[in-house]
Amino acid sequence: MAAITVSDRPHDIDFEFVYRFLSEESVWAVGIGRDTQQRAIESSLCLNAFVDKQQVGFARVVTDYATFAWVDDVFVDPDYRGQHVAHELMLAIMQHAALGSVASWWLSSSNPDARALFEKHGFERPDTDRLAKLMARPKLKPEFYKE
Repeated sequence: MAAITVSDRPHDIDFEFVYRFLSEESVWAVGIGRDTQQRAIESSLCLNAFVDKQQVGFARVVTDYATFAWVDDVFVDPDYRGQHVAHELMLAIMQHAALGSVASWWLSSSNPDARALFEKHGFERPDTDRLAKLMARPKLKPEFYKE
């Protein structure tokens, strides 16, 4: 198994790799516009996983860097799945110095394999009291995300 490195430097992101996967292969962001995805990346803490200098994974954290963080867009190139890439991305997120004071962590996933990974990093179903406080607007139609 090749060595995995993780970077949080914005200039390390292979935008074409990230955009192609999210807009064409992900379940949650298919059809997202290029400009929308660019703004999402620019407004978030992004972690990028590399094997031999090739980007093979990505995760995005929407955060205020003080109290709240939402983990989003976690994915690994299908050719590198099962090689602990997602684990290394999550480890880098949970140990990131800029997120040390965050107490409220959230994410959403319907993928059983991803949920098992997230559980290994301390995520669990919210208790009923916390869940009862959670509110959401209905998801906007896909055309909202297009430029």
